[in-house]
Amino acid sequence: MSRALLLTLLLASPAWGDPPDGGANVSVIVEPDGATTIDVKRGTVAVKSGGTETRVGAGEAVRAQKGKPLKRM
Repeated sequence: MSRALLLTLLLASPAWGDPPDGGANVSVIVEPDGATTIDVKRGTVAVKSGGTETRVGAGEAVRAQKGKPLKRM
């Protein structure tokens, strides 16, 4: 009886209805001078540079250079 109840509770869990979060897939390139390019392949990431934060989504890229604002590519 307790096994049937446990199985019912597990199958009724809302977690089974949610798709797994695959996170983000990104490419990061850091140049010798510290300039950084972030290319987002899947998902969304928050990028912070020079006190400014922006969201970058799949298919987008940004470049951060010291002393300059983020540049969308």
